Amino acid sequence: MLRQLAPLHAFGPWIDTLSLSRIVWRGLPSYTLENLISVLGLAPLVSDLCPGLAPHDASYDAAACAVLFAHIIRQPGWNKLGIERLSKLS
Repeated sequence: MLRQLAPLHAFGPWIDTLSLSRIVWRGLPSYTLENLISVLGLAPLVSDLCPGLAPHDASYDAAACAVLFAHIIRQPGWNKLGIERLSKLS
């Protein structure tokens, strides 16, 4: 959709926190954003960043993805991967 709206703009690289989460935390029963934030103990931080908002609100979900991504790259070895490598894993 973005490419159709702005065909001359080069978008990316894209990083998919869902794909990365499936690699980092194998075997979880659910990889929904709401579940990941809860299971990983990140919900209080996201709630602090988005007071009064809840999952499925665009601002809340954007903050949750950012918090989740920051948590992923704090895992052992993940901070050494560059953006290009992370986007290829996505």
